[in-house]
Amino acid sequence: MTDRRSPADAIDSTGFPHVRPDIDALAERIRQLITHCQGIRRACSPAPTLAWLASGRLDAHTETCTHRTSRPAA
Repeated sequence: MTDRRSPADAIDSTGFPHVRPDIDALAERIRQLITHCQGIRRACSPAPTLAWLASGRLDAHTETCTHRTSRPAA
C-alpha cells in the first residue's frame, strides 16, 4: 500500500472495454481520472494491473468489464 493520502496524489489505472457501446461514459471516466488524480496508467491486461495494485505500485483501478472472460479478474 502506498502512503498517498489524497486522491490528487494517487496513481490510478484503468482499462478500456473491447466493446464500447457508450463512448461518452468512457470518455467521462478518463476525464475524471485525469482531472482528479496524479496520473493514470493502462496495462495490456487486467492481470499485471491487479498485481501492481496488490503490491502498492498503484493506488486504485477502474474498469468496465464487458467481456465474460475479464469479469473473474476484476
